[in-house]
Amino acid sequence: MAGFIRREREREIEKYEEDGDQSNDPTPSDQEAIVTVRKNVQLDNFSSSWADGLAFCALIHHFLPDAFDYHQLTPKDRRHNFELAFKVADEKADIFPLLDVDDMMATRKPDWKCVFTYVQSIYRRFKDEEI
Repeated sequence: MAGFIRREREREIEKYEEDGDQSNDPTPSDQEAIVTVRKNVQLDNFSSSWADGLAFCALIHHFLPDAFDYHQLTPKDRRHNFELAFKVADEKADIFPLLDVDDMMATRKPDWKCVFTYVQSIYRRFKDEEI
């Protein structure tokens, strides 16, 4: 997963340049995030790859490893994963929960722009900290 967010941003830039669709306007090119490999997480996009909540948990756990036991999580318990990730991010890192658990539960393909925006807020919060 390392470098995934950067690659995804580059894909969105290419798509933007190809079709000129401003709704796909990427973030500033100098931003990149760090995501580490975690069990049960495969990131291919900013939509369905985040639909079980494990990617959010993996990202939060990377920066706050003592906040919860990541290895006890399962992709089948989506609601718990979303609630845990959003709550820990909010309470321990002051990252406002831009995503709603019920909205995330309503689909297996969340809006990539919403997911990307929330991931960026996590990145911005931790970008200057030692990893």
